[in-house]
Order: sequence, then C-alpha cells, then structure tokens
Amino acid sequence: MSTSSGRRGRQQPIPSSSAQRREPEFPWENLNQCYHDCAAICVRVPQQITGLIGDRDAVALLGDPAKVAATAEILLRDVNHYLQRLQNIHRKHRDCTGVPKTPDELMKQIQIAEEYASWEQSYNLVVVPSVEFIVQAFATIEQPVAAA
Repeated sequence: MSTSSGRRGRQQPIPSSSAQRREPEFPWENLNQCYHDCAAICVRVPQQITGLIGDRDAVALLGDPAKVAATAEILLRDVNHYLQRLQNIHRKHRDCTGVPKTPDELMKQIQIAEEYASWEQSYNLVVVPSVEFIVQAFATIEQPVAAA
C-alpha cells in the first residue's frame, strides 16, 4: 500500500486496488419504515378532513360548502386509492428481513424504494392540493366576535 501526505505532513494510507471494499448495507427495515410512514399519512388525512367536514356549524359558514364537500369526497377516494397502491408495494417486501444478500435482492430493494418515491411524489401532487384547499376554506371562516 502506498501513502500520501495528509494534513500537517502525516502519511495517510491509500487503499490499493486489491483492497476489499465493503458495500453499504441497507436493511429491508428501511423500506418497512417507509411503508409505515406513508400509511400513517393515509390514515391521518381522512381523520383531519372528516373532522372538519363533520363540523356542521363551520360548514354552514363556508363560502361554497358544495365545492368543499365535493373536494372532500374526491380526496377521500384518492386517499383510499393511494392506500391500496401502498399496500401493493408493501406486499413485495413484507417478508424480507436483514439486508439483501444477492445482487438480485439488491435490485429488487432499489426498485421497491423507487416505487415508494414515485408513490410519495404522486401523492403530494394529487392529495396535498386538495387538503390545502379544504383547510384553507375552513381557515377563511370568519369567527364570530364574542360580545363584550
């Protein structure tokens, strides 16, 4: 093995081409955690929206309650669709543990990670704007001023 000058003139070893390089290990648990994080979002959104829509007094104060209700209906349908897609991705690795041991397993893991990334990007483009619209509609409700 040869050396090179490091900071302050000390010799630093340079790995030779024959040195064993250890590839980083990415446990399947990382994908399981991704699944659980995404699933939590799919559960939380309907709870929040149902809570808003369920407040009849607040709904009555909306500028366009029919539009908000229609958006909420579409949103809940979209969330169910995304939850099904998420479960389909999870089925591909739910029984995998440890780290990939072969190049084929590693490729499978990478492809599944890409599916999660694609899922998240699509979810953010489709679901998040509807959530923001509904939340904004409720945020613009004028609160009655309490009598002094």
